[in-house]
Amino acid sequence: MASAYVPFEFGPAVALELIAEAARNNVRAILIDSIPAAQQHSFTHPDFDVVWAGIQDSDIAVFLHVGADQNYRPVPPAFFDNGRDMRHFRSDAPGDPLSYMAIGYPAELFLASLVYDGVLEKFPKLRIGITELGATWLPSFLHFIDTGFKAFKNIQDLSHLTMKPSDYLRRQVVVSPFAGEDVGWVIEQSAQQMVAFSSDYPHHEGTDDPIRRFEASMEGLDRSVFDAFYFANGARLLGL
Repeated sequence: MASAYVPFEFGPAVALELIAEAARNNVRAILIDSIPAAQQHSFTHPDFDVVWAGIQDSDIAVFLHVGADQNYRPVPPAFFDNGRDMRHFRSDAPGDPLSYMAIGYPAELFLASLVYDGVLEKFPKLRIGITELGATWLPSFLHFIDTGFKAFKNIQDLSHLTMKPSDYLRRQVVVSPFAGEDVGWVIEQSAQQMVAFSSDYPHHEGTDDPIRRFEASMEGLDRSVFDAFYFANGARLLGL
């Protein structure tokens, strides 16, 4: 199954050309950056409505992935000047436990902007996959995005939203956890339809019996949860 990378930083016209080419080549998924480039508008700017419309009309899923973030670093460098002999390394993914704490933050910012700025309201058939950014953050994020709405709805005009913010995410977003996360807890605390299997094979986490590691936290869950996790959610995300 083909996938493609579509940079938004060169503007809507270039992005649309690449999306059209992807559709002609039967691409089922496109990777985009989770963080806009410094010189560009937000992905939610009205200029990009034609791009989201093109993606929706092409029936292609949008994916975020670790490292596709315009080199965004949520942990300030001063935190690593701690007087300890702890090596800090960052290539396309966190290389230390402190950086790992923020691995999901780019996805949270991306999703919150799409919800609050009305992109998911305008384009209800967009499908978004979050890969290799963890999933333990998901339950609290669903609560937090609703809290943000309640806190600011009388300060900022959010009247364009016709649903709870978290309900847009439940409708349109699928997240794949790392093997070793408590996926059973994530599913129970978020939504069965939002969590899907991935192994990242042949990377190391995909060669260490990921199925056993996932299912260690899924004991006692209904069979329908397993069916959704291993097949249905991924198939829906990819439009299969």
